[in-house]
Amino acid sequence: FTVDVAFPMDCTQLDIFKAIGVDLVSHSWNGYNASMFAYGQTSSGKSFSMMGVRGDVELEGIIPRICDLIFKSADSFLAGGPGEEDNEVHIEASYLEIYNEAVVDLLGGCEKLKLREDPHLGVFAVGLTKEELSSGNGALEAIERGASGRKVASTKYNSESSRSHAIFELHIHKQYQVNGSAMQSNSRLSLTDLAGSERSAKLGSSGSTLREGNNINKSLAVLGKCIRALVVAQSGKKVFPPFRESSLTFYLRESLAGNVLTTMLAAVSPVSLNTEETLSTLRYAASAKNIKTTVKKNEDPAQVKIRELTHEVEQLKRKLAMAERKTLGAAQLIDFLREQQAAEAGVAAVIEEEEGGGNREAAATTVNRRASTLRARVALQRILSSLTGNMDEVSTETALGIVHGSAL
Repeated sequence: FTVDVAFPMDCTQLDIFKAIGVDLVSHSWNGYNASMFAYGQTSSGKSFSMMGVRGDVELEGIIPRICDLIFKSADSFLAGGPGEEDNEVHIEASYLEIYNEAVVDLLGGCEKLKLREDPHLGVFAVGLTKEELSSGNGALEAIERGASGRKVASTKYNSESSRSHAIFELHIHKQYQVNGSAMQSNSRLSLTDLAGSERSAKLGSSGSTLREGNNINKSLAVLGKCIRALVVAQSGKKVFPPFRESSLTFYLRESLAGNVLTTMLAAVSPVSLNTEETLSTLRYAASAKNIKTTVKKNEDPAQVKIRELTHEVEQLKRKLAMAERKTLGAAQLIDFLREQQAAEAGVAAVIEEEEGGGNREAAATTVNRRASTLRARVALQRILSSLTGNMDEVSTETALGIVHGSAL
């Protein structure tokens, strides 16, 4: 199996964050939608990697570290420099879970929500709570409050096994200046902690735990079908991924096939008893890695066009100024060349007159002057031939210096 990064069992939470989280923050902060989801069998370390141990700095997971880095970036952005005094940034958080195919708002009293689709907004949860954050501590408080409402249960593998898929999202709205033009960008960073695939026979599931496990497996199976369909579709075949067969895939559709840079963290177990599940997870990740998405910066198209046109106007102004300098220099050199040609004609007349009078010494002196004039003319012609190149750097005085110096 080919992966971008393989983490050893003794890697730290910071190692994983540096390899994955920093790029996610960079993409979303610069106006691109970014997404990450953790996949693997139950008790393989997905939730630990994503959330970690709350209150322990060394064991904090990817999500708390991402929030901390984003607000450090926001502080630096707002501090700004010359011309950046009007910078603004607003960051909102939402947190939902998909439990037994129902969408639940973890920051809004655990109310059940409906999914809708909009041509411009894509798939969204109607009425999903979005809390504006002002600091990293505020983000951690929202995370802890939402995580406390997530459904968990005890199994043979895990005393707090996740029974739902959880999706924490940050919405970043920025206003800034680019070459004097006001710009704004809106991006979304989606972080998904998928519930683990499980086998009821191994876990000893029954009752509600068994029903939860069946729904988890169903949604993950549909996710696998969507991934395979997307890979096949990229080969040119007409295949329609079954996104609507599950609430999970319907909500994650943009992350899988839309304007999003997506990362997948595959968590596997080192236990030999779970070899089959480990191989299944790696196949899943290998298929997901073959999906190619096209992303673009989320800026106002009108503002982007204005910025591009402003830049083009500045380039044209520079070219016009350069052309004017070239034209002026060429005219001066041409006048000088004409004067030299007139002088050459006068010298030729003097030579004829002096040769006719038998004054050989005077004729020789005149011939030498004429040769110097001709060499000067050659040098000037070479300068004129290069006018289309660096005329803005070759003034008339410089050209004359060349003629009277090394060019002769």
